[in-house]
Amino acid sequence: MTITAEGGGRDAAPGAAPNAAPGADPGWTIERTSYRPTEDSYYESLFALSNGRVGVRATVDFEAGGGWPGFFHARWYARALTVRRHLVNAPTPAFRSVLVDGLPLTVTPDRITEFRQRLDLRRARQELVVTVRDGRGRHTRVASTVLLPAQFTATLLQRLVVTPLDHDAPVTVLTGVDWSTGNGDLGGTLPRVRLHHAEPLEVAHRPGRLDLRVRSFGHQEELVERLAVLADPAARDVVVGRTRLAEGLRFAGGAGRDLRVDTLAVVDAPFDDAPAVDPDVDAVPDLDRVVAEHEKIWARRWKRHAEVDGDPTLVEGLRYSQFHLFGSIDRARAVHNVPARGLTSEYHSGHFFYNTEFFALPHAAWTDPDAARAMLRFRISTVDAACAHAARTGHVGARFPEEADLFGDSGSPALVRDVLRDDEWRERAGEQVVHTSADVLHALRSYVEITGDREVLHEECVPLLAEAGRYLAGLLRFDPEVGGRTVRGVMGFDEFHYDVDHHFGTNLLAGWGLSWAAETLLDLSARNPSVLAELERREISRTLLQKWVDWAGEVYLPPTRDGVVPVFDGYFSLPDETCERHPGQNLPLPVKENDERRSGGLVKQADVVQTMVLLSERFSRSDIERNLRYYEPRTAHGSSLSPMTHAIAAAWAGDVPLATRLLAGSARYNLDFAPRENFRNGVHLGAAAGAWLVLVRGFLGADPAGEELRFAPLLPEGVTRLRVPLRWRGRGLTVVLTPGTVELLADADNALPLPVRVDDTRVELAPGARRTFTPARRPGSGVTD
Repeated sequence: MTITAEGGGRDAAPGAAPNAAPGADPGWTIERTSYRPTEDSYYESLFALSNGRVGVRATVDFEAGGGWPGFFHARWYARALTVRRHLVNAPTPAFRSVLVDGLPLTVTPDRITEFRQRLDLRRARQELVVTVRDGRGRHTRVASTVLLPAQFTATLLQRLVVTPLDHDAPVTVLTGVDWSTGNGDLGGTLPRVRLHHAEPLEVAHRPGRLDLRVRSFGHQEELVERLAVLADPAARDVVVGRTRLAEGLRFAGGAGRDLRVDTLAVVDAPFDDAPAVDPDVDAVPDLDRVVAEHEKIWARRWKRHAEVDGDPTLVEGLRYSQFHLFGSIDRARAVHNVPARGLTSEYHSGHFFYNTEFFALPHAAWTDPDAARAMLRFRISTVDAACAHAARTGHVGARFPEEADLFGDSGSPALVRDVLRDDEWRERAGEQVVHTSADVLHALRSYVEITGDREVLHEECVPLLAEAGRYLAGLLRFDPEVGGRTVRGVMGFDEFHYDVDHHFGTNLLAGWGLSWAAETLLDLSARNPSVLAELERREISRTLLQKWVDWAGEVYLPPTRDGVVPVFDGYFSLPDETCERHPGQNLPLPVKENDERRSGGLVKQADVVQTMVLLSERFSRSDIERNLRYYEPRTAHGSSLSPMTHAIAAAWAGDVPLATRLLAGSARYNLDFAPRENFRNGVHLGAAAGAWLVLVRGFLGADPAGEELRFAPLLPEGVTRLRVPLRWRGRGLTVVLTPGTVELLADADNALPLPVRVDDTRVELAPGARRTFTPARRPGSGVTD
């Protein structure tokens, strides 16, 4: 992908490279070929790197650029203003700056003669080439490569080459650590209110080595960053400032001479007990070998990705999505969760939402079951925090918050104050979103169905099942006005409407969750005395569990109109509104403007259809299609968590053009986002995982429930071949779909045969076996119930 904007590309310097870099792979690189400073923060997010432990944004110019440099450690959170805690923007070891004749080489559009910034997906690295003409007409090229070597845990490698193209002026390269950016309030939503957390405790330096020990003000947790700087300059100096520790490398002039600087940074968090494997900066390994091993690891990862042939925009979007999914998981951690923006941005404060339960965790269960179990364990480990949150908000049991921080506490803001504009508004989601505990139970069911790991239920999940069930039982109160159990005054998935009564999705999910938790505990307690003992300790009897099942059957759902379910009671009385906005173009509306949206029928994001897809066993395909047809034109897709469930429903309905368009909207959510000016939002990992699920649940029609893995395949529009590797209950399988055939290949190392059903044909695949089928479904063939 090549993205061109205004600025750059003028007055070509001697020896300047063309925009299309030699060796560039257009199918595996996302590229920006000209420069506009107001788009820096957008590209910093787009080209960000992460490995689940640390993440780094892709900054062009640390001195005068238009972006917000960022470096994050997954366990480094601190107190904030509007929210209780947020992910700290830590000192970044990717800092660099170049001076010519002692003057900074500033990257501005009027001085750029060559510009190329790109993300190499195959090799997992950021690349930047920029040539700048200084005030005396001299041209200097700066080329940098940044990667997080995959064989290490918290290591960053930056390789810098500075080339004076047509002058002999002395060049100074600064490389080191910078912590001048800080955090914006409310996860960067109020960027001009900055919180600077980093308090240096110890600074040490010697030629070729920099060490920084830092903590966040008011906290005891420390971060240690150790840098080895490899170069052969004429002289070395150290630069120590209030917010910077760098080594100044002075090189003698020489036109056409490449001045090379390699910086290897290792970040240590002594308070983090997760295993770490990082190099010794006092005995730096061969960096070419480090890079080669890193690329081998990524080559192995890419062999397990979902691959499409055909429409290049879809190919690119799916590769980009999976790249960030690969980079979101810390595979050394037994308890792990994925923030809404991963480690690519401070946005959403590094907090966790239902994007994990509905999208990230199911994706991991199909591809990396250990990672899925680690995500599940995050919720298991925060049951006590959820119980405390329930007690604080007038409930019983475990109320998992709408927005959770690292410790499982509520991270939702209540009152937002923009002190610079003398403005304030109320944020209602934390108070009125009450379905998260049911979302967690749904994720647990998905994990068990896909992985077959039922042992986790009695070994680790009894407290979660018991306390989430207790919460849902207390939430669903009998309401004589409607003759059933319901909840009033809530916000559902659709954030345009709040303070609503009898919300379809909330009621149905809560009732389902209550029933599933109770039935699961009844089964477990009948077979495991230890489970029965644990329930008795929590004063939950089998009689009470049976009551929960009965109460779940009393849940009130608002009446349908011509087979269409209202979002909530009274929804159909609102003025009808439609919207044709593409899902890649988010509605630029802050939460406070929802007051202007709640009086109409436009919904911000998938709600009724999402609920039906999540609990698809309760609805016929024709019912789901009927509601999709009604709500698709009335859904703004103003959230990255919206297009994918509509896409799945469209694929089930055989509407390939709609399903493909929404698939692209999810896969390309960041790539096509508009507007790009001053956009700091980070990578939308829920959309990335959702796009993958559209391929598997929607187009392959994969259903993991039951005793066989079922498929009802259908090829996306513009795709000539779809190849998806899967894991199901301890066995591997690769599905290859073409216009006339679907081929299933069982992994050779499977320990057991794999029972599968394609449409109406059932077979058992022996380890290494291959079978080919003719799909029964065709585009436009409609639904099959």
